[in-house]
Amino acid sequence: MKSNDYIYISSINEFRGNKVLAEIGLKGGSITRLQINDENKLWDNSTFVWPREEKVKRGVATQPAPILFPNVGSLKNLSEYDDGSFIKTEAGSKQGYLINDIFYSDKTTGYFYEGKFYPMSKHGFARLCKFGLVSYYNDRCLLRLNSNYKTKKYFPFDFSLDVMYKTVDCGIDIEYKLKNTGTVNLPFNIGDHPGFALDKPVENYYLKFDQNYDGFAEYFDSFGKRKTIYVDECNRLPLFREMFSDKKKSVTIHNLDAKKVSLFDKFSCNHNKPELIYDVDSDKLVLWSADPDGFLCIEPWYAKRGLFSDIENNMEKGNIKILEPGEEFKYKRRMRFPDNDYASKMEVAKRALTKRITYGK
Repeated sequence: MKSNDYIYISSINEFRGNKVLAEIGLKGGSITRLQINDENKLWDNSTFVWPREEKVKRGVATQPAPILFPNVGSLKNLSEYDDGSFIKTEAGSKQGYLINDIFYSDKTTGYFYEGKFYPMSKHGFARLCKFGLVSYYNDRCLLRLNSNYKTKKYFPFDFSLDVMYKTVDCGIDIEYKLKNTGTVNLPFNIGDHPGFALDKPVENYYLKFDQNYDGFAEYFDSFGKRKTIYVDECNRLPLFREMFSDKKKSVTIHNLDAKKVSLFDKFSCNHNKPELIYDVDSDKLVLWSADPDGFLCIEPWYAKRGLFSDIENNMEKGNIKILEPGEEFKYKRRMRFPDNDYASKMEVAKRALTKRITYGK
């Protein structure tokens, strides 16, 4: 089903008793709702913790699973740049900078490229752009964002970004394809930012990785002190409320070469079965939450934080990904929620019933 603002794709596995429904927003090109057997698996923002209500009303809100492109993370604001080529000025009662005949406030974030300033917000602009619908079937759709005169105000490069969504048993597949459609090299960062709904407070869960090489997580507590938690010998990372006490900063996971991560409820009667299995193969993995009682963001990035603030220098050092003219960059993600597998739940119930009959309990 299609509308002017949303695409709906779905699939049903009658044998396993699973029904998947995904709502895809054309604005931002990302998943706005993902239901498995009528249960929403993404953060619904009912309390307006993230994004904030005023941003929702202004139409600049991030969806619950935004696409981060062409930048990932924050950029410097103009007051943080040490550059003598521009000076402070005033426009009425406001103080800021006049650059290329455009007035910017002190807090305007962005980057300089070939001597010109390009304003850009945190995590880039793709999450705020309207994607076009390329193709649509009952269980899949293909969306596309092409560079245009609007994007070039913030990013002076030609590109085409395709995102394919396909519902699968107990989840959804997402495939990205970025192509350099211009005549010069295309610098970019790209990443995912899904906010997964939690039924219980975050400390009731732990993450388990498919592989680990002395991985550890770093975060800042409420006093601004850096702290470390190590992934254990069973590839598990415990989750604590304190990890998310600084809402402005993410939990960064280091020394990890995992392809997949699973979310487990350590107090569940079906504790051996994960609630979520998510593909995280990437350059960087971060966690974040503004409401540890409601959601957890698991964010695989093909990026390092803040590199666009010194884009030309980082391009030379190879710290920013680059596509040559005509070149493509592809990757896939899969979100599965096996805890909603009806057949599996019936098997667990059957074993429990057999135990009660056998032992009289």
